[in-house]
Amino acid sequence: MNMNNDFELKINKLAKDIINSDSRIIGIRGVSGSGKSTLLRNLEGIYCGEAIYFDSSIIIFEGSIEENILMGRKISFELNPLLKEIFFYEARLQDKNFYLDRGNISTGQSQRIGIIRDIVDSINRVILIDEPTSALDYKTSTEFFNFIFTNLDKFCIKKLIFTSHSSFQDKRVHFFDIS
Repeated sequence: MNMNNDFELKINKLAKDIINSDSRIIGIRGVSGSGKSTLLRNLEGIYCGEAIYFDSSIIIFEGSIEENILMGRKISFELNPLLKEIFFYEARLQDKNFYLDRGNISTGQSQRIGIIRDIVDSINRVILIDEPTSALDYKTSTEFFNFIFTNLDKFCIKKLIFTSHSSFQDKRVHFFDIS
């Protein structure tokens, strides 16, 4: 058997294990190039319309945080309390009217805005997020994941599957290691 077939078999087996998992929060860990993103894309195809795949490339446009998150959509909850939880210690970003442009927020802040934008648009779906906290330090990443995990029901997320190369640990997450 050649290496490509071995890789495909490994990805297909992991995809089957993840699909059959009863866990609502699943993490896929592995080093760069191990197949994490490929596995997520395969899962998107398997879930066939029930899942949404997001990568870490976030586009922020000039406008308020609210405009960047909602993009014209309506939500059933107040945005400012949500921002206070997402931007725990960054007071200026806790106001939905704060004006964004490319020069006044970091990559990690953009990443959090993008993830919340995606989650707001994903009611009753399986969320597949590739490296959602790659631009965050360990402490901020842990706090952000805690916020997301605690609010799965509020956001009506059916299942959350994410990739990471970090050593992040949480008892609510069923991790699959890919190597």
